[in-house]
Amino acid sequence: MVWRSPGCTMTSLAVPLLTILNLLLPVFAYRHLHFTNADVCDSEGRTQTINTGEGALILSLTNKSYTTFGEKKICNILIKAKSGYGLLVHAEDFRLRTNSAAANDCHDYIEFGREDDIPLWTMDRSGKLCGSRPNVKYHDPNGQLLIWLQLGPARPPGPPALSLVITPYTKKRQERGSGYCECAGPWELAGRAQPVSEQWIRCKYFCDGRVNCAQDLVPADEADISCQTPATPSPPRTAPPSPLLPPPPI
Repeated sequence: MVWRSPGCTMTSLAVPLLTILNLLLPVFAYRHLHFTNADVCDSEGRTQTINTGEGALILSLTNKSYTTFGEKKICNILIKAKSGYGLLVHAEDFRLRTNSAAANDCHDYIEFGREDDIPLWTMDRSGKLCGSRPNVKYHDPNGQLLIWLQLGPARPPGPPALSLVITPYTKKRQERGSGYCECAGPWELAGRAQPVSEQWIRCKYFCDGRVNCAQDLVPADEADISCQTPATPSPPRTAPPSPLLPPPPI
């Protein structure tokens, strides 16, 4: 009989166990979708539903993807977060064409809304947005985000461009080590000492170069104080090498 030590047995079991855990654990990376995808923008104008779960989503419209559009296109989208979660929207690129310099004279436009009790209907809407705009953002605390996008026929000076970062958040206070980090929240601008509601997003979206805490005056996820790296300590000082001594006589 050959005796096997308990340590060897545990080590042999640990490797496949860690492999299984890595496969089962969710990966909270960005999910990339284009407005030109059939499952995002239906050719018949029907509303398409996208479920985010706990992971963030990027909805984009690029020059390359828009070249196939020769006529007007309308997209109706409902984005649903996990139950109990809200949704934060930040436009990292926003260039939708206008017909003239007059206000709201849009050739293309996007509009955001919050779904009410009547399906696909809302009284809470952002209004039509177009032109080149910085810092476009929207917030749905109930995680039922409606998006209407209308694209006019192709024409100079070129196609539009749009990139939306849509991030689910939980309103429940999280413990340290939970994998969630807190946004500063809308109370930052109001100057309140206590938050009205808390916004916690996955920590892995902090310091990745994309704004996820869209409601913050200074987005907490990309703020310097959040992204500072600790200074690397200098290596310990060592004594100088000893001088070479002549070999002993034979």
